[in-house]
Amino acid sequence: MSRIGMQKDFWGKPKKEKVIAWERGLHQYDTESFPDRLRRLRLLAKVMTSPIGYLLHYPESKFLFEDAKNCFVFGQFAACILVCHALLEHHLKGIYRMAGKDDTARLGFKRLIDRVLKDSVLPDFLALKLDELRRKRNPLVHMQDDILGSVRRASELNITPEELLEQDAEEATLLTFEILNRHPFG
Repeated sequence: MSRIGMQKDFWGKPKKEKVIAWERGLHQYDTESFPDRLRRLRLLAKVMTSPIGYLLHYPESKFLFEDAKNCFVFGQFAACILVCHALLEHHLKGIYRMAGKDDTARLGFKRLIDRVLKDSVLPDFLALKLDELRRKRNPLVHMQDDILGSVRRASELNITPEELLEQDAEEATLLTFEILNRHPFG
C-alpha cells in the first residue's frame, strides 16, 4: 500500500503504480536535458547580480524573480516569458506606487510603457525592449487573429518555433535582469 493509500480504478480495483516508469522517464529527462540546463544556468551566473533590494520589497516580486530564473533554466520558456513580463510589470508599477503615482500604477502594460518613456524611468532603448516583450507575450495569453505569427518569425530567422521560444525567453530573462539592476529615473 502506498503512503497516500491504495488508489482504485473506476471499478474499485486497486490501481497498479507506475512510479517506476515515471522515475525512469524523469531520470532520462535529467540526463538528456542536463547540458542545456547547465548552459542556461551559466548564462544566468554571468549576468546575475543581486537586484537592487528596494525594488523587490513586495513578496510577489521575490516569488516571480525566483520563478523567472527557474523557468528559464529548466526550459519552461513560455512560462518564463509570462513570468518575466509579470515581474517587470510589478517592478514598474512599484516604482510609480513608491512615487505616490497610484493612477499610473493602475495602467495596463502598454500605457505603462508609454509613461515609462515619457517620464524617463528607463532609457528609451529598454522601454522599447519592454514593448517588444509585451508583443512576444501577447500571443501566449491572447487569442490572435494571426495564429501563425511565431511560425513566420521562426521561418524568417531560419529556426524552429521551439528555438524561437527559447530565444524569446532568453531575451526576456536578460531584459529582466538588466531592468532590475538599474536605478529608476537614472
